[in-house]
Amino acid sequence: HRVELVAAVHCRKTTLFRALVAWTAWTKCARAQKEAAGHASTRRRRADTLLTLVLAPTHRPGVNTTSRGTSPSLPPDHETRRLRRRPWRTSGVAPPSPPPNAVHVGTSPPKKSTKKVIVMRVPATTVVPAAIADMHVRQDERRKRWEALQAKYEAARAAREETERQVAAEAEAAVERQKDAARAKKNEAKREAARAAAERERRRQLAIEQWALAKQHATRASVRHRGFYPWRALVAHRRVLLQKAQNWHADAVVQAAWTRWRQFLARRRVVEQERLQARLTIVAQWHVAHVARRCLRQWRGHYERLRGKATAVAALVWRRLGKRVLHVGREVAAARRAQLMDAQHVLARRTMAHGFSMWTTRVKTWRAARVAAAEKAALWSKVKGWLNED
Repeated sequence: HRVELVAAVHCRKTTLFRALVAWTAWTKCARAQKEAAGHASTRRRRADTLLTLVLAPTHRPGVNTTSRGTSPSLPPDHETRRLRRRPWRTSGVAPPSPPPNAVHVGTSPPKKSTKKVIVMRVPATTVVPAAIADMHVRQDERRKRWEALQAKYEAARAAREETERQVAAEAEAAVERQKDAARAKKNEAKREAARAAAERERRRQLAIEQWALAKQHATRASVRHRGFYPWRALVAHRRVLLQKAQNWHADAVVQAAWTRWRQFLARRRVVEQERLQARLTIVAQWHVAHVARRCLRQWRGHYERLRGKATAVAALVWRRLGKRVLHVGREVAAARRAQLMDAQHVLARRTMAHGFSMWTTRVKTWRAARVAAAEKAALWSKVKGWLNED
């Protein structure tokens, strides 16, 4: 019963542990899936935002209208670098000759000094972004890639057409092979039919020949088994019967003679046995009487001898038994006297020990009573002293 309880507890614990492990694994998997879904949604949102910022049509100064917001290589708005304008500068040297298209040259603000100063404002140089500068290069690269893809596509299409052509050729070859196989099979079927017809004709001829041979064999067998064999068996049977009759007659004659001879011998044996039995009876009676007389004489002598021996042995036994009984009686009397003396000594010792023990106990009791009385008297004296003090 205890083993069953332990097994049940172990099974319950194992089941709970497995359920806990499964629940923990499921929780971890659910959390991991949720985190992966959150990360995926975050990545999708970031990608959508980035694509929106990249593909949004924004106006940029110095950019052609045809390429504004259409090239994916342009950086987003928040990454656009602002170009710094060159600050005003003052120089006592005459400025160089202005360029032909210097449309942005202007005068400087009023000066406080009386010295004439020529101030030149350098126009801001428009810097084209590297992405736009490389646009044509990328277009060439895209065109080259497109041409490579077209060439690859054409090569793949040509390979596919070649494969289809080969497959079609193989299919046609397979059809031709099937047709050849069908023709060969048809020819083989015709040859097989011809062989079958020849085989049937051969079997028919063989059956006809076998039927004729069977008729001959049946006729010969009928002659042999219905004529010759029965006649030969009848002749053999008659010969056997004749031989048996002759043998039986001879055996009967011999048996009769043997029976008569045995009867004669039996009668003579009985007569001889009767005579011998009579003689043996007479001899046995005389022998029994002689043996009886001899046994009687021997028994009487033996009986007399045994009687004398028994009388002598009985007398000897009675004498020895009397001596033994007398000796044993004396030993028993001496043992009883010794036991009686020992018992008396033991009784005396026990009586003395009991008396001494009682005396010792009584003395101890008297001493204890005397000590108790003395203690009681001392206690009463103390109590009386206390009472007198009060």
